[in-house]
Amino acid sequence: IHERSNDYSQLENKYKSLTKHTLVTDFLASPPKVKTKELTVTIVIPAYNVSSSILACLSSIEQSSFNIHHGGRLQVIVVDDGSTDATWDIIKNSKFSMNLIALRQKNYGQAQALNTGISIAEGDIIISCDADMVLAYYTIEQFVVRHQALPNVLLTGFRSEAGISTFSRRSPARPSPRPKTR
Repeated sequence: IHERSNDYSQLENKYKSLTKHTLVTDFLASPPKVKTKELTVTIVIPAYNVSSSILACLSSIEQSSFNIHHGGRLQVIVVDDGSTDATWDIIKNSKFSMNLIALRQKNYGQAQALNTGISIAEGDIIISCDADMVLAYYTIEQFVVRHQALPNVLLTGFRSEAGISTFSRRSPARPSPRPKTR
């Protein structure tokens, strides 16, 4: 058995040499440009009794920079895991400007719902997203850039708390303009 380490400096150095940016960065920032194959993305969202949050989650994906600029390369799969609230009705009656596939299954649990979505995913990159998450404007692009620069690496993101009640379909999840520095 080989000893494992949490020293990711080799990955960090490789990413910085390719992009001139740090690997761990602010996901609100515009991602660096990397010239490689145009990868496709599938976002899989397992959903169980999330009627209060699913619209905000899907709206943030619809309004993301990746969907706006590369919508033909984005697939979103929502797997309703036998919700007993209005989740399924909300999903099936919503009209989004993105490639959205909605499936409904009996309640088998979050892991099975995720596996169901992954089984039909067509993207080069698969992103798992909880139904109560609101993605920042550049989040998907940030993942794509990291995956292009560091293939065969499993990437994880971290949740930042934000009030869902302040999010609306009319106000995009774009970052505020950054003040110019001199």
